[in-house]
Amino acid sequence: MHRDLQKYFKNKKILITGHTGFIGAWLCIILKLYNSKVYGVSLEVKNTSLFEKANIKQRIEKHYLFDLKNKIKLKKLISEIRPEIIIHLAAQSLVLEGYKNPYKTFDNNINSTINILSSFTESKYSKKILITTTDKVYKTQNKKIHKEKDELWGFDPYSSSKVCVEQIVDSYRNLYNDKNKKIFLIARSGNVIGGGDISNHRIVPDIIRSIKKKSVLSIRNPNSIRPWQHVIEPIFGYLHLLRNKKIQNDFNWNFGPDKKNFKRVIDIVDFFKKNFNFKYKVKKNNKKETSILKIDSSKSKKLLSWKTKLDLESTLEYIFLYEKALKNKSDIYNFCIQQIKNYIKI
Repeated sequence: MHRDLQKYFKNKKILITGHTGFIGAWLCIILKLYNSKVYGVSLEVKNTSLFEKANIKQRIEKHYLFDLKNKIKLKKLISEIRPEIIIHLAAQSLVLEGYKNPYKTFDNNINSTINILSSFTESKYSKKILITTTDKVYKTQNKKIHKEKDELWGFDPYSSSKVCVEQIVDSYRNLYNDKNKKIFLIARSGNVIGGGDISNHRIVPDIIRSIKKKSVLSIRNPNSIRPWQHVIEPIFGYLHLLRNKKIQNDFNWNFGPDKKNFKRVIDIVDFFKKNFNFKYKVKKNNKKETSILKIDSSKSKKLLSWKTKLDLESTLEYIFLYEKALKNKSDIYNFCIQQIKNYIKI
C-alpha cells in the first residue's frame, strides 16, 4: 500500500489549510516524502511549533499566512495554485477554548469551511476536498462505540461547530457532487497525540510542559476515556481515503485506534510517571465534557485497506523519542521522516 500511495501522490498539487498546526506539519512532511507539491495556508506560525522546528516552510512549494474568512483572497489563491486536492485542517480545535470564546469558535470553524467549500466548487482544477472534523461530533451514549451512521450532536461550542461543518459539507456535496464530479470527504479521527503538539489544555503537551518546568500538572476528568492514537495513524487514513476511487458516494469516515487504545486520561499520566518524576493534581472542571468517547473504524479498515499499527505504549514511545531529539537539537525534519519510515515498515 505504501507504493500505491507513493505513486498516487507523486507530483500532485495539494493545498493544506492549517498546515502550520500540529497535524498539518506532519501531513506536510509525509506528503513531501511522497514527492507531492504542497501548498499551505494558515492564520499564524508559532515559534515553538513543529512547523518551525522542522523548517517546513523551506521544504514545501509555497507558504501563505492569512485568515480563511477572507473569501476573495482565498479564491484568488486557489485560482493561482490550481490544487487537485484540498485538505482542510484549519480550525479552532480546543473544547475549553470553545467554552471561553464561543463566537470565535463558531466564526472560525463554520465560516472558514464555507469559504473553502465555495472556492473549491468554483475551481475547475480542484477535484477532491477532505474536511477533517472530530470524534466529538457524535451524540454520545455511555460505552457505545460510534460508527459513521450514528446520530450527530454537539453540546459544547467546539463539538457543535463541527456538527454544523458536517451538515454544511453534506449540503455542498448534494449540490455539486453529480454536476461537477467533485468529491467531498469528511474524516473523523480519535484523540490525536504525537511529537510536536504544543497546544494548551491537551494532556500530553501539558505533561511535557510540566516535566520541563518542574511544575505541578493540573488535570481534569482523569477517568474520562478517549481513543488515543499517534498523529501518523489518521494521516495515513486520510491518504488512503483520498487515493481510493471507489468510495465517491460514501463521504464520512472514522479513523480511530483499536479498542486497546481506549484508555483513561489518568492512564496516560501514569505511563509518563513511570519514566519521569512529576506531581499532579486533579482540577475541578465545571465544563461539560464527554466522559466516554469511542469510535469504530471498521469501515475504513475494510474498504480502504487502512489499519492501525501502534498500541498506546508504542505511541508514547514515539513521543519520548521526539522530545529527546528536540532536546539534543537533532535535525527534526529528518527525525520525523525516520519515524514515518519506521512506521511504514511495521
